[in-house]
Amino acid sequence: MSMRNGRNLSDVTLTDVMRMYGVTARAVRYYEAVGLIETARDRRNCRTYDARARERLRLIVELRKAGVAIEDIREVLDADYDRDAMAAAVEKLSLRIARLEAEREVAAQVMRRFDDALQAPERPQVGRGGQAPLRAAATA
Repeated sequence: MSMRNGRNLSDVTLTDVMRMYGVTARAVRYYEAVGLIETARDRRNCRTYDARARERLRLIVELRKAGVAIEDIREVLDADYDRDAMAAAVEKLSLRIARLEAEREVAAQVMRRFDDALQAPERPQVGRGGQAPLRAAATA
């Protein structure tokens, strides 16, 4: 393999992966710190990302965009990286979708209650002491 600045030409820099995957440097360094990806260093001590690290990062970014938690992503990455990993990802995404559907139903119920309240005939609002707000202001 060809080398430049102490790294393989097939390796890319932090700036490169930020552009490739639309993530921040902070996020990439976090994924490294928690052990989701491994990086090498070149002669200038800059992080470099080989094909394996880039593929793992691509998967992490996709799963995070789908709302999958870091610990669940770790399980996916720890699976044998082929059919097992894909099956684990499908399971995690299915669970995420089920949670979102449950949250959506609760939100829809709350929205219906507010909508029903808006459709109901107006009732006089009661201020402190059981008086209507205008009377309360006039007697104050």
